[in-house]
Amino acid sequence: MQESIKGNANTSKKLMDFKTYKDLKEERGRCKTPEDMRKDYYEATLIYQNYLEREGLWDSIDLAYFCISRMKEQPQKFRYDWIACDETQDLAPIEIEVLIRLSKDQRIDNIFFTGDIAQVINPSGFNWAQLKAALWHYHSAESGHIKDAGHLQRNFRSSVEIVNLVNEVLEIRRGFLGDLSERHRQISYKNIIW
Repeated sequence: MQESIKGNANTSKKLMDFKTYKDLKEERGRCKTPEDMRKDYYEATLIYQNYLEREGLWDSIDLAYFCISRMKEQPQKFRYDWIACDETQDLAPIEIEVLIRLSKDQRIDNIFFTGDIAQVINPSGFNWAQLKAALWHYHSAESGHIKDAGHLQRNFRSSVEIVNLVNEVLEIRRGFLGDLSERHRQISYKNIIW
């Protein structure tokens, strides 16, 4: 998955050191921040994290690190047979790590992820292929097969005109990115033959 200054699934430290962040490669989605802006981004992150700590505040990533530390202290207390997670596209890698650790025996085949990359709130660079690749770290013979992401095609929320416009924009985007785009054409509910 794309790497960020804060929130990677490296539980030894909250923030990536600046040298590691500066040296991330843009190809293959490791980092989307242009190299000439990384120093400013990193300094802003330090100001933000120092503010949180000074004020005794947490963000969702701090909460994820806290949860992992509690699970290390009492590993069997925090286990669930099945986990369903919606809005996966908005989770940082460390938050996904929490979900995996919450599953009984860290069985990734007992976790169901859903989400929509077209609705990403945090500019995380999330995509399903990277999540699947990250899950291989937890894969074992008894954990089952990691399935490819399924894609829903029927859109029941938007008008025919909006669905058609988005589909046209996706075609233009594919022209620029080739098959790198995970976004799929949709069918408006009004165009479905029942």
